[in-house]
Amino acid sequence: MVNVHLPTLTIHQIITPPSSLPSAMQGEIVIATRDNEMVSILPQVINIISKEAPGLTLRIVPLIGDDLSPLEHNKVDFIMTGTDSKSATTLCRSTLYKEDFVCLVSSNNPVTKSFTLEKFVNMKHCMVSITGFGPGFVDTALAQKGLERKISITVPHFLAASYIVASTDLVATLPRKVGQLLSQQKKITLLEPPIKIPSFSIYLYWHIRNQNNPTHKWLRKIIRANS
Repeated sequence: MVNVHLPTLTIHQIITPPSSLPSAMQGEIVIATRDNEMVSILPQVINIISKEAPGLTLRIVPLIGDDLSPLEHNKVDFIMTGTDSKSATTLCRSTLYKEDFVCLVSSNNPVTKSFTLEKFVNMKHCMVSITGFGPGFVDTALAQKGLERKISITVPHFLAASYIVASTDLVATLPRKVGQLLSQQKKITLLEPPIKIPSFSIYLYWHIRNQNNPTHKWLRKIIRANS
């Protein structure tokens, strides 16, 4: 029997064989995202890829601000973000899930027994900001009531925020999914925010050029099913 090696087709570092079977897929998938989506979605996705499409690898790159241009410039395959953009006509998107907020404090913090809005405002806060600047969702919600919080430290990562609140008297308000994961640390307690903070959606974006790419289609299905 003669084995004939067919040339592979390359679309932005994804090598998509003629077969659409996951087991036959080869190449690298580049996803731009942040800590929240990274820890909430990707572990389940990686497990499925390892079992069903072992020829695929993931490379995760940081998403800075609300910039979706890496898709336009063919630098990434997907972007997972809370950015609600409908202006780019060459981009497609799918809503993955709706997200709200929880507060993280040290389990030794007295507010775990009684968490009021007054206590929340008077506490020192740890804010997570990718850009390093505010205001955040919490600040906007407080401002509508004529209130303002004291931000003692701003960090770019949710994991850093969890370690800070675990060993201090600070409070961090984070998206619920990542907050629940980080609260698995025994030193952290989850509390419901004493103020209504608007929820937001997490979206998956990709370029229209990859709309019918078999590897893309399969991975979009896996990401949506595990969000």
